[in-house]
Amino acid sequence: MATLLLPMTTDFHSLQTLSWLGSAFLIAATAGIPPAGRLTDIFGRRAGAVLCNLIFTIGTLLCGLAPSEWVLVLGRVLAGLGAGPLRTISSFVSSDLVPTKKRGFVQGLNLLFMGAGTAFGGSFGGWMNALFGWRWAFLIQVPFLLLGTILVFFFVRTPRKHSSVPPLRRIDWLGSITLVLSLVLLLVGLNAGGNLVPWLDPLILSTIPLSVLALLAFVYNEHSWASEPILPLRLFINRTFSASCLTYFFAHMASFGIIYFIPVYAQIKGHSSAQAGLQFIPQAAGNAVGALLAGALIRRTGKYLLQNVVSQLCLVIAAISIYLLRQDTTSWCPFAYLALHGFGFGIMLVVAFIALLSAIPHSDQAVGTSALIALGSAGSTLGVSICSTIFQNVLRKELYNRLGDSDAAEDIIKRVRESFGALPSVDPTIRPRIEESFMAGVHAVFAFTLAISLLTLVSALFVEQNLLHNNLSRTEESD
Repeated sequence: MATLLLPMTTDFHSLQTLSWLGSAFLIAATAGIPPAGRLTDIFGRRAGAVLCNLIFTIGTLLCGLAPSEWVLVLGRVLAGLGAGPLRTISSFVSSDLVPTKKRGFVQGLNLLFMGAGTAFGGSFGGWMNALFGWRWAFLIQVPFLLLGTILVFFFVRTPRKHSSVPPLRRIDWLGSITLVLSLVLLLVGLNAGGNLVPWLDPLILSTIPLSVLALLAFVYNEHSWASEPILPLRLFINRTFSASCLTYFFAHMASFGIIYFIPVYAQIKGHSSAQAGLQFIPQAAGNAVGALLAGALIRRTGKYLLQNVVSQLCLVIAAISIYLLRQDTTSWCPFAYLALHGFGFGIMLVVAFIALLSAIPHSDQAVGTSALIALGSAGSTLGVSICSTIFQNVLRKELYNRLGDSDAAEDIIKRVRESFGALPSVDPTIRPRIEESFMAGVHAVFAFTLAISLLTLVSALFVEQNLLHNNLSRTEESD
């Protein structure tokens, strides 16, 4: 998706709303994750996986057929509603079937396939756009998604929890609604502020405070009202659980800011979308290697603190290196920096997941996993939204600083902010100033991701070592 953002916004003349193509998916994914734990406890993993596959397929098809930008955004919302819970359910299946000590390796295998998807997806999306247009990057997925749905229906078999309480009465409706409302209101405000409307516009002054109120209502409901909360707040009393969640949150925030703006950086330098997509191959390869290595070491030693330190050092060094990128930086540098970032991120995914599961009872692992992945998805969403807001605000300021506020400059600024594809038609004498403005926006984004990477490091330092068991019952005798 990241390699297709500029071609899509060029088609629809909508560069100013670029962030919604990423954040619409991530908002929906984040909103769908917390209820997934309880819902699949109630209705079963297979039913949840089939439903989410179908929703993701419909959303993907709608993206490929979209006649307008907002239909495309709707398709991204549906795809997110399916993809977020689907990723979580795959983790539930491993939690249902595999003991904690061995789960790191299973999670590493899971992340290997996810990493391969990222590697091929980034380059494949750019390649499809170059050959047939961006729509086919979505349409070609549909037959494979339907095949995946059929395979899930026939082959996913996990234990199901039974209860005498009717299923619909066990669902935390109020918690789900207030959480979704809080996220949507916050992200509408962040995406619009300073970009579509001024920061003091009534839209911003209403959405962000209402988001806080909805969040407070969610917290109150989870603590005092819900009989089966989608996010039990008592789990956050545990230091390792909270530290793992915060690490996951900040790491995803920084990572998705980098992922969505590295292609922008590459295309400012004159690379095509296909060339920009190639930069994800070393990042995904590093991710897969890091996850598998961490999982294998945890399985062998039962320890994860050393891997925790290594992952954070890799993420911080990579963030510093990416922050130092300039327009004249040698072309191989982003590949190396992204490989290092992917390696650290892959280790972090496994370590945070295993540390969190080791800190809570087995009966809470579905909702605990939901909390972890939901916070990671929320971090991703906020990362894309905040980075897009930073980019748009800095870009606007730099364009006016470099081009002035004449009528001719106003027209040029309007055109290039609506469509990156308008850049080749700009007067060659002022084009370098426009490129410098875009680069300033990207550099501001990378400064933000560096700051968030440092917060990730601080959060990770609070993770403690817990005993990892060789059996699902967590008894010492059979370890």
